[in-house]
Amino acid sequence: TNLPSERLTALLSHEIGVHLLTYFNGDAQGLAIFRNGLAGYEGMQEGLAVLAEYLVGGMTAARLRLIAARVIACQAMLDGATFEETFRILHRDFGLDDRSAFNVVLRVYRGGGLAKDAIYLRGLAQILDHLKNGGSLTPFWIGKISAAHFGPIQELNARGLLRAPRLEPAFLSSDSARS
Repeated sequence: TNLPSERLTALLSHEIGVHLLTYFNGDAQGLAIFRNGLAGYEGMQEGLAVLAEYLVGGMTAARLRLIAARVIACQAMLDGATFEETFRILHRDFGLDDRSAFNVVLRVYRGGGLAKDAIYLRGLAQILDHLKNGGSLTPFWIGKISAAHFGPIQELNARGLLRAPRLEPAFLSSDSARS
């Protein structure tokens, strides 16, 4: 696969700068749950990953359109649309080319149906709300958690039961992250 450098940087920030880093930091906590993920962590995790793409300049209109198409396809599937009907929705109603529409629908319907793609934009909205309300991204690097876990995590921290994250993502030092 030939990826433009902006897409590669965004992909690395998404997969390594968020998913792998929180896995690694979570593993260092000594409790597998921080490595594998506390209940409900997925939305925040994907929201962080989409934010990472944005902060490194990788959230292009095409990328946002693809993520939105996946959300639309998930909703169509959950509403009972067939593979073919969902393809038509993306192709005819939203103007995706044949190949893109097919690939999105294939991704959503694989294995009998997977609606995980719906959480990317919801997670991003949660992260943005968290930041707008004065929240910090720092606690997220302890492991695979959501903002709902901050209270218990602060308590575990106060008791000296958690370690500070060993690593923080490089994209947090970007100019976009500082502003």
